Amino acid sequence: MKGFMVGNGITDYHYDVWPAFVPTVYNFNLIKEDLYEDFEVNDCFFTFNRAIPYNNTFECVKAFAKIRNLTDNLNWYDLYRQVYPDSLLRDENAIGEVEINGEKRTY
Repeated sequence: MKGFMVGNGITDYHYDVWPAFVPTVYNFNLIKEDLYEDFEVNDCFFTFNRAIPYNNTFECVKAFAKIRNLTDNLNWYDLYRQVYPDSLLRDENAIGEVEINGEKRTY
């Protein structure tokens, strides 16, 4: 296998996106252990777009904001690569053509 690709990887808001992000950045050594422990000890829980409402304490909100601030420039889909500016991802001419075996294809 040379690689893999994930479409929309969200399958369960209890585990995916924010609930998985904090342990992931901790395991990549991107946040310090004491910050991760503060998050865990206070039973913090955040979901994408508040899909599952949760009453977080002030300590949770503060810890999560610090984690977000420390990891703001990460490429979620490849933590080893840089984040590309939005301007590169938004092209007015997003449709193109290619010829394959004499047949024109649009993408």
